[in-house]
Amino acid sequence: MRFALTTPHCQLYLPMAPPTPVRHSDWQALLHRLEDVFGVHVPDDFQLGEIDLDVLWKEMMALQPDLGKAGQFVIHHELQQELAEITGNQPDALSDTIEMRILLPERMARRKAMQELQTRIDWKLPRLGLPIWAQYAWGAFLLVGFVLQFVKPIIGLPLFWGGMLLSFQVEKVAWAFQYKTFGEWVARVVALNWPSIALGAIDNARLQAAYASILEEELGLFRDPFAPLGSVSVTNPWQGWRTQAHLLNGDALRLTLEELEILGERIVMRECLCVGPVAAKPDFFEQRAAFIHESYDADPGKYAQWVMTELGRLDSLSLETELNLWFEEDVFCQVNLWFALARIANQGRSARTFLVVPGLEGPRRPDGFAKLGSEALAELLHQRILLIKSDFTLAQNLWKAYQTDDIPRLQALAQQPATHWRCLPEIVQALIDREPDASGRGKPQRILKAILADGNTDFETIMNAFSEQASIYGYGDLQVKALLHDLGYVLPMSY
Repeated sequence: MRFALTTPHCQLYLPMAPPTPVRHSDWQALLHRLEDVFGVHVPDDFQLGEIDLDVLWKEMMALQPDLGKAGQFVIHHELQQELAEITGNQPDALSDTIEMRILLPERMARRKAMQELQTRIDWKLPRLGLPIWAQYAWGAFLLVGFVLQFVKPIIGLPLFWGGMLLSFQVEKVAWAFQYKTFGEWVARVVALNWPSIALGAIDNARLQAAYASILEEELGLFRDPFAPLGSVSVTNPWQGWRTQAHLLNGDALRLTLEELEILGERIVMRECLCVGPVAAKPDFFEQRAAFIHESYDADPGKYAQWVMTELGRLDSLSLETELNLWFEEDVFCQVNLWFALARIANQGRSARTFLVVPGLEGPRRPDGFAKLGSEALAELLHQRILLIKSDFTLAQNLWKAYQTDDIPRLQALAQQPATHWRCLPEIVQALIDREPDASGRGKPQRILKAILADGNTDFETIMNAFSEQASIYGYGDLQVKALLHDLGYVLPMSY
């Protein structure tokens, strides 16, 4: 491949650099990162083969990226680069969780470092000063002094006016960070500069620099953002597959995959963590076994055989094995997925983990994998999504918030941008809707109550109606029978 360079006297033909070979999994991680940062879907034309990075950049810009998301990333990136240089750290060492007081331990050096950073950055930075709690405490002290000067002037006058004079000194010596971690500090910088971002201060040059930095971080390619970025060659992912394993949320899909003769070990998640006790305790699985036994009249020994054996197989997978997670977009599957991803991350094997979803294009599929034919299921496997570090972090945070019933935390996490967690706000809202209302019943019970009020007595009819009206929950026969039992309509269990 070559390009022409024309001069007044001659025309020279210079060879262009050959495309840089890139593994498909690394390329998918890059595309996933770009979608998260810029808030747009990368066109399907950039999945395989020889890809011009400059053309990809132009296509991303033509799709009108989300200015808020892109602006947040640009600010985060620029602060990370400059502050790393000031403190002598590597940029990747400045994670969102690192505490600012650890990053800048010398109190006397903090103000100087922040002043130097401000000269390098044209974004407004939050000033050093008392932590928020200390500001409130100091304000309360001044308020007490202000009131006392009218009630007991001898005490109140010196307290209030002395406190006012001391305020200047307190502010000077309180060289502390109001925001604890680097991530919280960056979020505050974004909030302070939001008007500038909204007015378009994040121009194409800064976005392109951020784009080049993502190429370097994800692919290890150093690229000058103001020079041609070259091209990459993405190899076919199905050539030389590693050993495969499939984590399935239920036995029905296991039977289907066996009929399709899809290669790989099949591990079945036979839990229903969307109901029952999930608090993080040493006897977590003993509590789960007791709940299953009591709620579904199950043989106590079956839990170890059906659930723990499968989790043991998951834990024992080789780190070289590619793990495909087949989970649908409902409460039942998603809560199990949060648990599974948190467990996988804790086992230290987050690499080469993929998510298989029943169709990211169009609306959520209430029927999940059930009504997809063999060709459609095989195609979904080829469209699997590589999960990256931020996905595991999000899942761990979701699982922890769910375990502690921290609804505000769940709602906040549901607003985080992630292209393949598209139903997360709907899932969290469905969890909230399970809380009892004035009648003492949550939304699933109210739906069943209405179905029973229509005169339905056959369980299959009741189940079909519930699945249609409350598909977001993804409940199976056992969960619906348990809800009916709570309503006084008893049906036999079979676990």
